[in-house]
This record gives sequence, C-alpha cells and structure tokens, in this order.
Amino acid sequence: MTDTELSNAQAIVHHGDGVVQVNTETERVEAEARALATGGQQLELVRLADGRTASVNHATGQVLLLNEDLGKQGAPINQSSAGVPRPDEVPVVVAATSAAYLLRPGEDVVELIDPDGTPQTPVSVPRATPTAVGDGGAGIWVLTEDGKAVHVVGGQVERTVPAPEPIEHLTLADGRPIGITRSGEALDVAATPLKSISREPVPHGDTVSVPSAKGAGRYLLVLDRRGKLVSVDPRTGQRREFDLPKGVDHNLGAPVVLEDRVYVPDYAEHELRSFDLRTGSRTESITVPGKSEKFTVEVQDKRVVANDPVDRRTVAVDPDGRRTVIDKGKAPGVKTDTENPEPVQPSEPPRSSTPPPPSTTRPTSPASPTATTSPTATVTPPQVPKRTVPVVPPGTDRQQACTLVEAAALRCQVVEIGPGGATGTVRDTNPRGGTEAPEGSTVTVHVYGDNVRVPDVVGMLVTPACDSVNAAAAPPGGDVCDEQAMPTAGANWAALGVVAEQSPKGGEFVTAGTRVAVRHWGFVAMPDLRGGVHAGDAACSAIIAESNDQVQCRIEQGNEGPAPGTVESSTPAPGAQVRIGDAVVLTVYRQAAPLPPVPDVRNMTKEQACQTLAEGGWTCELRPDGVHPRAVVSDQQPAPGTLQRGGVVIVHYSPYQAVPLWRYQHDNGSPVYILRFEGTVQERYHAEKFLGYAYPVGAIPDGGTASLIRDFMCNASVRACGGLDPNHYSTLDTSTEKPDWRLESGVGLVLKPVNGQCRTDQRMIARFRIPVGNQERYTVDFLDAPPAGFDYHEPLGCVWRAL
Repeated sequence: MTDTELSNAQAIVHHGDGVVQVNTETERVEAEARALATGGQQLELVRLADGRTASVNHATGQVLLLNEDLGKQGAPINQSSAGVPRPDEVPVVVAATSAAYLLRPGEDVVELIDPDGTPQTPVSVPRATPTAVGDGGAGIWVLTEDGKAVHVVGGQVERTVPAPEPIEHLTLADGRPIGITRSGEALDVAATPLKSISREPVPHGDTVSVPSAKGAGRYLLVLDRRGKLVSVDPRTGQRREFDLPKGVDHNLGAPVVLEDRVYVPDYAEHELRSFDLRTGSRTESITVPGKSEKFTVEVQDKRVVANDPVDRRTVAVDPDGRRTVIDKGKAPGVKTDTENPEPVQPSEPPRSSTPPPPSTTRPTSPASPTATTSPTATVTPPQVPKRTVPVVPPGTDRQQACTLVEAAALRCQVVEIGPGGATGTVRDTNPRGGTEAPEGSTVTVHVYGDNVRVPDVVGMLVTPACDSVNAAAAPPGGDVCDEQAMPTAGANWAALGVVAEQSPKGGEFVTAGTRVAVRHWGFVAMPDLRGGVHAGDAACSAIIAESNDQVQCRIEQGNEGPAPGTVESSTPAPGAQVRIGDAVVLTVYRQAAPLPPVPDVRNMTKEQACQTLAEGGWTCELRPDGVHPRAVVSDQQPAPGTLQRGGVVIVHYSPYQAVPLWRYQHDNGSPVYILRFEGTVQERYHAEKFLGYAYPVGAIPDGGTASLIRDFMCNASVRACGGLDPNHYSTLDTSTEKPDWRLESGVGLVLKPVNGQCRTDQRMIARFRIPVGNQERYTVDFLDAPPAGFDYHEPLGCVWRAL
C-alpha cells in the first residue's frame, strides 16, 4: 500500500437533495447535510482553505457555507430574487490559498468572504465572466468578456492585464494563471511581462475546454472536444497530444489532472478516459456510476472524484489510477444504483404440464381442503434474521477484525492474500462492511500475509541504498537489490550515483526476498566550461566535491588567453558522458592577451558591418529592427570601443531606404494639394514644398512601426467637393463617410510617433483643414508650424529631416 493510500482522504459530493462527506479510504460516509436542493437542482461545492465548504444552488442562486461537519453556518450569503438565474449570472465561489471570494458575474462585482461568512465591500470588475482562479495566495484572477484578466486581492483590483489579443479561456498550470488567447497562445498572465509557456499554439475557440481550479494541476491541459487533448509542461515545455473519440456518440468535458495522470469525462459513455503524461500512453478508462447526462469530476485530497448526484455511488481514483467505488447510501432524490442494481422481479413462468408446487402458507382452518397432506407439499423454512456486516477499516489487526465480525453474530474466516500492507492486517471483507448477511453466515476477512515494507531509498547514494534494501527485504546474507543505471544523464555532478527511481516504491509491502530495482544516475554530461569564464582550480574542486569524490579532476596549462587560469578546453569534451570513476582534465589559459576594441560599424551596410566584424574575430548577429532613414546599421551591442575578444556583436540595421516626400500643388494655382515622392510625375501638379524623408508603399510593413498615408479625391462638382473641383486630402483613414469622395491611392508610409513624439532627427507632419468662404481647403504641413486659419488637424506621423 502506498503512502497516498494511507492518507485520510476526504471528499465532499452532491448526493440527492443534499451533500455527503465520504472517506475515500474507508469508503464510509462521515457526515451529511440534507434539504439543500429539490427537484434535481444542481449544487456546486467548493472546499475552502479553512475546511469549510461553500454550496451554490444553480437553480436559486443561493450560497451557503457549511462547517467541516457539514453543519450550516449562518444565513445564506446570496439568494437570487429574480427567480432562476441565467447560467452566466449564477454566483461563483472562488477558493484562494488563504481566502475565499464570491463572484457575482451578473452584477460585475467580487466580494471577499470574511471568516464569519459575511461578504465585504464589493469590488467592481466590469464585464466579469463566471471564470476565475486563485492566484496561489490571497487573491484571484477573473476573466472578463473583453478578454482581459483582472487580479483582485482583498478589497481592491491590483491590476488589469490586457493580452496582445483577447483571452478566451483561463485556467491554472503549476499554480500559475494561464490565459488561452484567440489565436491559441498560452500566456502566464501573472508574469511581468506576459510569458508564453508553449512554443506553439494550443487548441482554441468555442470547442475548447480547460480545467477549472478544482481540476487543474502541474500541467496545462487543453481539450478540443472535436477529439484532441493537448498537455504542456510549463517547467520543461514538453508537449503531448492525445486523440479522443468524437461524434454524436461522445460528449467530452473539461479534463482534470492528478499528478501525472489526466482524466477526460465522456458523459455519453459515463466514463473517464485516462492518460499517463509521464509515459505519453493511454490507460484503462474508468466507469462512473450513474445514468445522468452529466456528472462532476474534480480533485479532492489527492483523489479524482467523479460523482453523479442522483446515483447511490461515487467513484474515487488515487494517483496510481486505482478505482474505488463508494456507497453514499440511500437518500431523497437518489434515483439509480448502477453498480448494484435491485434484482429484477421474475416474470410469470410459462405454462407447462407440470403443476406448480403448493403454497407454503399454512391453512387457516383444519376443515379446509388444503390441510390435506400431500407428498409434493413444501414446508416454509424458518426466517433467518439479517445482521449488518461490521465495517472493518483497512489496517485493522486480524484478531480485532474477527472480534468485530463475531460480535455481529457472524462467522469469521481469515484468508491470507499477497503483499500490500502490514502482515496480519485487513485489506477488506466479503461481504463488505455495511451490507446485510444472514445471521451465522461466514464473512471472509482478507489479511496481508507475511511480507516486508520496502524502504524509500530515492535520493540516497546507490551503495548505502542497496544496504538499506537488503537489510529490510533480503533473507539473512542475501542480496535482493538490482542496481540499474538510468538511461539518461544526471542533472549535475551531485546526481552521480544517486538513486532516481525504485521499483517497488518505498513504503510498499512485498514478500520477503522480492527483488527491488534501484535505478541511479550512472553518468552526467560534461558541462561546457570554456570561454574564459570558469576558473580552472575552482571548477576542478567543484567537480570532485559535488560528485562525492566519484570523479577526479586535474589541471593542465594551455595556450595564452584572455584570462589566465580560466578553462580553455576539457577532456572529455563538452556533452560527452562522464561516469563514476572517470577523470576530467581541464586545460586553462596561461596568461591574458590584450583585448581588442569592438569596431564601429554604424552607418555601414549590413554586409559591410558583418565583414568588418568577421575579420576581427567577432560573430555578427543581424537584427532588422533598426530605425534609420537609410538601409544601414543604426546601432550595435556592445558599443563601439568595448574591449572584447571574439563573441557576438548584435547589429541593428534598417532594411528600408527612405526617399524625399514632397507636397504637390495643382498647376492652376488653386489650393489643392497632394503628397508624392520626389521624381513622381503627376499630371497637372507640380512639387511645391519638401516635407522630409518617408518610405514608399510596400517598402516597410504597414501597422508595425509605420502608418500608411492615403489620398482621397473628389471631382464630382465644386459644390460636392468642398468648393474646389478637383479636391484632395491625405489621411490615415482607410475609408470616408464623405459622399462623392473616393480613395484614390496609398501615398507612402511614415513612422509612428513614440508616446506622441517624434525623434529629434524627425518631424511630425499633419493634415490641416482650412475653411475659406464656402471652400474646404486641405493641406499637409509640419505640426510644429501649422498654416493659419485651420479648424481641424490630423497628425499623420514622423518623417526624417535628412538622410
């Protein structure tokens, strides 16, 4: 029996018209609360950090707090006054690690529930949805309808996190709040800045379900109900995908995870589909008692608990995947018992030539003809009274178990079974405790035979670990320890020789003499100590000390280098295996050589810059994110003149070449202006004013760091076109509501200002509207030198002053 089996695991589940607390170890009902729901009303139960349970009636909106013994505490917290609440308006109780909150999505508020069960001052969360998770402390995260995550702590909103695109789903993974965006990006919304935990998109959209706070664990789980389950380990980034059945014969629900096992409810089949995330394999599905269209699945006290509220039984699954069915007992509102259905009444027997046996009921009068003795008559046997089989908790001593059985007027028969618990202690009885059996009948008590407990040796060095195993499980002078090397490298020197796994696990009971596999880290990968960073003496001392003297190390002198005494190379080479008993040789630089300065490659083309750096022994890393009017290098890291031998120099360059932008005027002298690049021939227009340098259409992406200026034109009539025919205006708008005006063309791209400001080597241009009489004149000019008489302006963007 594992340690998890020995825990006192409790579960609170909906049962008929009330709630029961069951012990998933002893399979006993330990407390109950009745009359909380009527007529099939749905109860949602939330266990709080202080041991209480919150009950939410989805039909009435009523919220009750129940004490640890399921006694009611005070008046209801919330009672809907508007009849049956809509599904998106049902109040939600959210349990944080050290607090509890009441979320009212219909009113867009969150309230902290104080220890006496009284909600505190409401905190406004506009457009709140019913989706919320704890933050691992005293607060919660709430998802809003516009795709934001709002962090509420106590009586205030700590912050509102907008993602690059709306968040559609909110869950937990490894204790962190994870938002799934519209495009499938998985973001840690509590991280600053936001952190993506998956290298590629996960399923997203309306067909996706994610675990609630009551079913989340270490892994991010995303279920596409069309037949795909994806898991992502936030610690390692490892991703697994599993196929699931789909179609009208299956109805999949939100997954839950317990340690390394995932369970996906299939409501149509009334079962849990199970997967092992450690091995990436599918395991045996688990049947859930009941026939309802839906059942609940959540994790309570290291058990996955699946429960149909109107069935007599519930099922609990431990971390090893073992299924236990628990009898919740009879109760009002319970309709089925699929695990133990009532016997079906026999139908009328078919007619035959053989007469039926006579009635066993004795006649009421001696004179009655039925009193005549017949050779085929049967005599009514005496009624044997029923006795209730006592509940014998697992681990009870065999003698004590038999005493309990015999005290109930039943016979006790002890049957020894294999390993699994302490010798002579009870595993279970047949019939099970709580059922009825005829008085004097036999109850079989299964007890564990002669066995020993395997010691937990994970984390020990392999030699003392085997000594411990043999002392506990081997016969005198025997050896039952199988030393096995792990197939992968240990994480560091300290892992060498350390036991990583064992089978059977520590704490399990086995028959004496059973062999125990002890798997240890037999090798590590040689780390890369090169680069003039690691001091050779210190590195050698660390290798010897951290490996517990299982690996030796010595120093040899090498070539001249940037830092005397630092590692130049190693034997074995970086990445090679180093095993117990091996020796490592570190070759160190003899003396430092002068460091050359990094050259100045700014204003060079990227090709010139990389050639210059390569000639000096540096590695050129190009990044096309520079801002410059010419297609040249705008910046570099390290800065020019930095003393550095070799290594990477990051080169920021602009891939785009700016060209002169002019304001053109109509040849007839009327105040009609357009924007064109220098050299553009525009019929009936001439270049009138130089504005600066910008980028042609297509030279730089629109919408990133640049904005596209568009030319709108009207030539319908003088009156329709604002007193001028033709008339033009330039804008960033993509369309116009002005009748008779049309989009003529895209003109060019200007840079977006940063915080509303252009750089000092740039200048902001804007569109100005100047009313003169019945005319609407439009021009483009500098924002810091506007034309006289304008009544409206639209900033367009930044142009370079010069190349």
